[in-house]
Amino acid sequence: MFIALFARSPERDARDIISPQRLAACFSPEMPTDKEGQWASARAVMAGSLIWNTAPSCAEAVPEIDRESGRVMLSWARLDNRRELCAQLGLETGDGLSAPQILLAAYERFGADCSERLDGDFSFVIFDPSDQSVVCARDIMGAR
Repeated sequence: MFIALFARSPERDARDIISPQRLAACFSPEMPTDKEGQWASARAVMAGSLIWNTAPSCAEAVPEIDRESGRVMLSWARLDNRRELCAQLGLETGDGLSAPQILLAAYERFGADCSERLDGDFSFVIFDPSDQSVVCARDIMGAR
């Protein structure tokens, strides 16, 4: 699960609206998680939680931050076409990569339309601090 708040106005600091810890507290206390994390800037406050359900999910970062671009991603994803995506993206293998890492690479290569190339159950949000843009997507069934 994840929750994110974005301030549209540059005069408003998103952290003044809600702290990352308070946003994370919005997750149901009855649902234990395996990993939680938060990230905040003047324009965005993001919080996520993860329940490990696959071997690759145990290695996921919450949130996932792309080292090169600085993009911040929260996701809830099961990718059924991991190998095909990795081949299209020139990644060695999909087995050692987390879903967020593959999603960030897909966004880097295909842009906001990357979700059209995904098979599986997914929802994600990407915040790009360089241009203050936000991209949100979910699978066609809206399962996540």
